Amino acid sequence: MYLFDNDTKNAVVDSSANEYNAEIIGKPKWTEGKYGQAIQLDGATWVDVDQKNQAAFSLPLFTIAAWVGNMKVAGHQYVLHKSTAGADRNYIVNVQSGTGFFVGGFSPGGTWSPVVSTTNVADGKWHYLTQTYDKKSDKVLVYVDGVLEKERKMGGNPPANEGVFRIGRGPGGSFPFTGCIDEILIARTPFSADQIQKLMKDGLEKSALAVGSSTNQLTVIWGRIKSVR
Repeated sequence: MYLFDNDTKNAVVDSSANEYNAEIIGKPKWTEGKYGQAIQLDGATWVDVDQKNQAAFSLPLFTIAAWVGNMKVAGHQYVLHKSTAGADRNYIVNVQSGTGFFVGGFSPGGTWSPVVSTTNVADGKWHYLTQTYDKKSDKVLVYVDGVLEKERKMGGNPPANEGVFRIGRGPGGSFPFTGCIDEILIARTPFSADQIQKLMKDGLEKSALAVGSSTNQLTVIWGRIKSVR
């Protein structure tokens, strides 16, 4: 869980109990975010999780969420991903060339299966991008600003992936991101629409503590939140 509030010039701090801090490559800037600070990427700067922690980011089911803002799309841009190629994508958060639509999904059985929103999120405003995958329904659900926009039955599970978990560009350095990113959540469980809307309205730290403690699943669903201030 990356809040982008207490980072250094070389590292992004994981605010969960896992402490999967990530290395910054390039010259980032920090700016006012949706909640606290946000990282501002210039297309030549990105963030990688240490190789020793990569297995933890390959997920059989998930909720992936992030705020993005100040985007102007000229081509495909990766917000984040866990993949090495189209055939083995465990998950991605991509912004589509031309349309500015949010693209989620993964590659069941080695076939890339995108799930594409209907809102242009590259309009310079802040937008909350979320996708979930639930094995029971076998569906990826894609939300923009807390509203379900598209769903797809996947026909298989996300493939295990040994590639890097990366923020700000695609595999091999492709499709770099230019804009601001705030409050990334990577969770090993599918959240409900109500939980997603709470995340969006209250921010990660506040909503994680409230929802987790009320359901007695703080350590299971959300991870323990450390005091990072």
